Amino acid sequence: MITVCAMWSDHSVHAGRNKSEPRLFPIRHRSVTDTAEQTDPVAQLPVYFFSSTSNLIRRFARSLHATDGRPVRDLSERTVRSSEAPGPWILLTPSYKAGNDAHATLPAAVRTFLRSPANRRRLVGIIGSGNRNFGDHYQAAARELARVSGRPVVFEFELAGTPEDVAECARILTAFDARFGNAPETHDR
Repeated sequence: MITVCAMWSDHSVHAGRNKSEPRLFPIRHRSVTDTAEQTDPVAQLPVYFFSSTSNLIRRFARSLHATDGRPVRDLSERTVRSSEAPGPWILLTPSYKAGNDAHATLPAAVRTFLRSPANRRRLVGIIGSGNRNFGDHYQAAARELARVSGRPVVFEFELAGTPEDVAECARILTAFDARFGNAPETHDR
């Protein structure tokens, strides 16, 4: 089974295509007919997240973990945000922008974690949470980070998400596991 995933790349500018438009890459899902691949279990990519005192993001992250055992790491813990991800990872971040174009929307703990060149290099995708009441600024942090980093926003949800959001996000992350799960490093950027 092949799923197409939008990936952005600084060196994917082709004639007639804007740099900010997604470049599509196929992701191959494992199936029972892939006998050569059956012997190598696919590692699950960890999700590093930040949640404010509202705990909306934490609830979503814990639900992801409960769904398929995916490892989740809380960036509000000093030891986590001062560490380096050992391999490819996914970021789950909220957006706090409420109509203020002049200020950053990315939480300080996420910015701290991304100061590490290794963490920036190993980031393979972004999950965004937001509040539709923010209007044009809904998902601003995830979308801006995707634009700057060249990594895709793989899923967006509102507030704490719904059980259906968790299931769909887990399904999408399984495709990323198949693509990046056994890779010790990702591309340099």
